[in-house]
Parts: sequence; C-alpha cells; structure tokens
Amino acid sequence: MKLKVENGMVCCLYRAGKDMVEQKLSASVAAGIVKGAQAKTTSEEHPDFPLCVDGKWFFPVEEQKRPTGKPKKKSKE
Repeated sequence: MKLKVENGMVCCLYRAGKDMVEQKLSASVAAGIVKGAQAKTTSEEHPDFPLCVDGKWFFPVEEQKRPTGKPKKKSKE
C-alpha cells in the first residue's frame, strides 16, 4: 500500500486515549512510522483512513490502479 501524499504531507488519525486526533505529518515521518511498525492491517473503522498501524495510527492510501486490457507483447527485433 502506498500512502496518499498531498503537497509533501500525509493526513492521519492518531488514537490518543479515548480520543482520535487528526493531523498532518510530513511524508517522510509517516513513511517512517509505517516502516517501523510492529503490525499493519486494513481497517474499516475509519473509511477514509484504511491503513491501521500498531492499532493507533490510521493513514489514507492511494488506490491501486489495476491494469486493464491485455498485456502488450514485446516485438522481436
């Protein structure tokens, strides 16, 4: 999954006790949180933030584009 980055920043939700805090992190900080995570899952708890990291960070992800049509054949030269 690829984080959704806008202008070098990533929106996220963070679980702070019983509350949820929305904030923006730089793309490098967000990537570091995801890379160093103990557990990464997808969650439907917050539909706009499906990537759940360590049960307390929630990040939006870019939609994976699926290839359409037939794959191109390589020409022999």
